[in-house]
Amino acid sequence: MSKSNKMRVVLVEPGRYTRKATIENTLEAEQAVVGGMIDVIRPWPKENVCLVLNDEGKVIPLQPNRGLSEIDDVVYGTFFLCGE
Repeated sequence: MSKSNKMRVVLVEPGRYTRKATIENTLEAEQAVVGGMIDVIRPWPKENVCLVLNDEGKVIPLQPNRGLSEIDDVVYGTFFLCGE
């Protein structure tokens, strides 16, 4: 039995409701979702959740997406949440 190379994520796009999605578990697929180089942060250290975003979202600039009080900052562009 082969292991699936997909992962389930919560996709968060600017100006839209969050939604469940399935993406390939590859660097290229993750970069395609966020529109560039990725960065991974853990704004909720006690939770088993990573936030994957565009590393240059503020610089490009991408559209503001969501404010995160946990990091006292705003995430720009599409990002997704996944388990570690």
